[in-house]
Amino acid sequence: MPYNPQTMNVNNAQANAQASKDSFGTSGPQIIDAPQGTKYFAMKKEMVGQDVYLNIIPWGIETDKHMGVRNGTAQIGQGEFMVEMWTHRVEGVTQGTTLCLQRMYGNKCPYCEAVRNAGSGDAKASHRLALWVQQVDVHGNPIGGDPTPKLFITSYATFGKALLDAADVQGRRLGLNGPIPFADPSANGKIVAFRVDSKSGGGFNFTEATNFAFLPRQYAIPQSILDNIPGLDRFLHIPTDKEIHEALYGSDALPNQGEAANYGTPAYQPQQQPAQQAQPQYQAQPQYQAPAQNTPAPNANPYGAPAAGAPVAANPYGSAGTQVPHGQPVSQAAAQPANQAPAETGYPEPTF
Repeated sequence: MPYNPQTMNVNNAQANAQASKDSFGTSGPQIIDAPQGTKYFAMKKEMVGQDVYLNIIPWGIETDKHMGVRNGTAQIGQGEFMVEMWTHRVEGVTQGTTLCLQRMYGNKCPYCEAVRNAGSGDAKASHRLALWVQQVDVHGNPIGGDPTPKLFITSYATFGKALLDAADVQGRRLGLNGPIPFADPSANGKIVAFRVDSKSGGGFNFTEATNFAFLPRQYAIPQSILDNIPGLDRFLHIPTDKEIHEALYGSDALPNQGEAANYGTPAYQPQQQPAQQAQPQYQAQPQYQAPAQNTPAPNANPYGAPAAGAPVAANPYGSAGTQVPHGQPVSQAAAQPANQAPAETGYPEPTF
């Protein structure tokens, strides 16, 4: 659902995320059926030691596949900036990932049932996030001149909790009535800056985000982007008993007696919602065009380089042409090909 600044307030979603952030702790993969033409951002192994700058793009909740709608902390049509997921890693004839319907909705989970039927006890579930982001430089200019939002699928443990903690601390330090409104699409929103670091845990090395800072953005996210951003809850893939059975045992294996009753039927049943008008399909944003010679002031030109004499004193990372605090250049990581999950970072995903 497109983000509507007149009817939606993404800062409420930040407040809800702050309230529950300490109740989660594990990490792992998930499944999202991304729309056609999606590009991806990921924290890769080669980015370790670099500083990254993101605009986090808000959107509107579209379905009750959003966990907050099911548990009463959110509602359809409300502003949001991330979708949370509990997931299982499926290891069988084929390998993949699936949502844990028990942890997310309190419904029967095909994978949890399959693990219990196999006598392996309770299946472990991991906590993941997905966000729409723009990768920008320290001044807010899109990397590579492309403002198209990218799908960032990440871990709560290695990104989300540190982001929410930093926003909470900075908000208190500034005397705000809540966290820093980093996802606000108006000029009050912030550029989210962080360092990509390497960490070890559970016998694995992996990337994580550290040293979060929130930089002045001095411009609003263009309405043309907000009008075309889809709700990520729409793309959550609800597994069936058949899918999980075939992933574990192969397509020729017959379901056992415990599976047969619901074989091929999703355990999750959407709640009935009032009819709504069809939402516009996501459309890739046009290629960024370099600004004309007479670049207007930053407030008037969302993606232009800072105008001559534009104030940069409030920017803790320095003006253009200087090193960032840790002496590393802004990441120039290339976008992933369309409709293709991010390439391997070189490190396995952690499980704590």
